[in-house]
Amino acid sequence: MSYNCRGLNKSKKIYIRSLLLRCDVLFIQEHLLSEEQLSNLNDLSTTHCSIGVCGFGSNEVLSGRPYGGCAILWRQGISNDVSFVQIDSRRVCGIRCSFGFGKILFLNSYLPYECDDASRTEFSNELGIIEDVLQNHSGYHIVLGGDFNVDVGRAYNNTFVLQDFCKALNLHIDVDHESYNIDYTYHFAMKAFHTLDHFAISQELFVESVGDIYALHEVDNTSDHEPICLKLEVDHLVNNVKPRSFEPKIAWHMNE
Repeated sequence: MSYNCRGLNKSKKIYIRSLLLRCDVLFIQEHLLSEEQLSNLNDLSTTHCSIGVCGFGSNEVLSGRPYGGCAILWRQGISNDVSFVQIDSRRVCGIRCSFGFGKILFLNSYLPYECDDASRTEFSNELGIIEDVLQNHSGYHIVLGGDFNVDVGRAYNNTFVLQDFCKALNLHIDVDHESYNIDYTYHFAMKAFHTLDHFAISQELFVESVGDIYALHEVDNTSDHEPICLKLEVDHLVNNVKPRSFEPKIAWHMNE
């Protein structure tokens, strides 16, 4: 699952605990925690482990509420080999897991909203960081998820940049799968609706393992984002992931 919680207040914590009862891996965006508060993620569940990144530096002077950050929580025992991926970003975090059928790289991202040239450049820069991570994990299945802040049904600059990025790296975005059954993932006061939250996954998982892709519309969710769910059926897979070939690195911000 992936969920932009818009802060970890009491009601959000209760709701996240209910999500953890229903999933093995949960991506969270906008937890709004400081570096010193990241350990609070461990209080969300006794059955899941966690890693997270803060959305702002400890030396930054903030006006108003904190912002950003993302985290991954995974069920204990899902794999006997789980490790944290070091990523130079406050918008992306990742873990790698080994299974009998092969290895999966889970990446959670909270990408910037497109509003001006600076935000478009930052969006492209974050995709470049993700590309570097993928290049260092050839031979892994990929599950990239989170709040992409892109509605692929709208012809914005970042939409085309994301689509080109996925095509170049042989990733498939969830909306292209026949099992995709999501009407919206974000609403503004229940008056405007968009699909901003997504999963993008590697070829073999997309073709052979996707079961269902859907959103949860539940009254006890007090965020303006809805959790999205990706069911992967992996029992039939074997350890035969082919290393991906990469073209020379693209300057995504120039690809307009």
